[in-house]
Amino acid sequence: MLIYAADSASAARQALASSLLQRAALADCLLTLQSVREFFAAVSRKNLLSRADAAVKARSFLETFRMCVEGPTATRTALEAASTGKGSVWDSLLIATAVEAGCSFVISEDMAPGMHPLGARIVRPFAGDRLSREVETLLPQ
Repeated sequence: MLIYAADSASAARQALASSLLQRAALADCLLTLQSVREFFAAVSRKNLLSRADAAVKARSFLETFRMCVEGPTATRTALEAASTGKGSVWDSLLIATAVEAGCSFVISEDMAPGMHPLGARIVRPFAGDRLSREVETLLPQ
């Protein structure tokens, strides 16, 4: 979601992602520190933003959202999940961190929707050219 909000190649998708992030901020949703780091790396690598602008945007996420940070327990959980074929170590770490912080759902375009083995529901952000019905329900305006 964070990357779509910075990608001007698709103005419609960028606007949807920005709207979703505004709703999430108003709903006091958490953001993993891992996702902020991944945002910076991805938008810099894809040249969607200059490194300086990417850092400014990443800092704005740090100021807008409460952060949850991975610790040893989430890392152990992610390693176990990845070693038994229940997802990549990075996706598992993001989910384990969110669950440990008390999140019941994670909005992601990259992971399969539905219940994740680590205990959070994965929610698709988009349904065609609009926000998904599930996002609309979870994050009302």
